[in-house]
Amino acid sequence: MLIGWLIGILGTASAQTIPVLDPARAVDTSFSALFDDVEIIPLETRPASVFGIVKQLLVTDEYFIILDPDTDAVLFFDKKGRFLTKYKNKQRRYRINFIQLDPAHNALLIFSQNKNYNVNTAKLQSYLYKEQQKNFGNW
Repeated sequence: MLIGWLIGILGTASAQTIPVLDPARAVDTSFSALFDDVEIIPLETRPASVFGIVKQLLVTDEYFIILDPDTDAVLFFDKKGRFLTKYKNKQRRYRINFIQLDPAHNALLIFSQNKNYNVNTAKLQSYLYKEQQKNFGNW
């Protein structure tokens, strides 16, 4: 037992001498190394466009789409930051769980969570993949 204990201590001591991060191989991840320039677009604020937490942000060629779990809504802003509209979930038994763009149908998919029945994310993705394969085969 003493030998096993010593082997454990020596193994721990030798494992601590191996560096986890090699500074010689570090890559510059400063802001200026990742982006050439930044454009700040303030979003229009008025009573209808106020939101809490940004759970998801989808950026398209024309829109900023924000999923806000605090208000249980999806907000749409144009690329200049002007508020366009809000999709508000009106049924209390459902909560908007996540959103996803479907480029094959030029659509925004809104997934809700029901307290009585929930489909896991992997199953939803498999459904979307099957549908996408069907549409791709028709081209």
